[in-house]
Amino acid sequence: MTEAERWPEVIEPPRSGPSGELALVLRLQPGLLWFQGHFPVQPIAPGFAQIEWVLYYAGAQARGLRLSEVGMIKFTRPLYPGERVRLRLRREPAGRGELVRF
Repeated sequence: MTEAERWPEVIEPPRSGPSGELALVLRLQPGLLWFQGHFPVQPIAPGFAQIEWVLYYAGAQARGLRLSEVGMIKFTRPLYPGERVRLRLRREPAGRGELVRF
């Protein structure tokens, strides 16, 4: 499996916002492995793939980032092959660690 088959293409480099938020724009190439078989008639990006993308891109910016739990997540609409999406990541202190909101 190649990087191009696994990770969306970054089409706008990461930019930091005033509150420490990181934003990047991704293109969901139709050949991403996540679309294969999910679903045959109209492929959509599975929710677990979106979480994987968050971990990958957040980890590239914050070394040592680990997933310890996933809180409540609500995906507001399906993501389709060929779409451009903006991923926003914000790190916040939480208890003895950090929280990443996306």
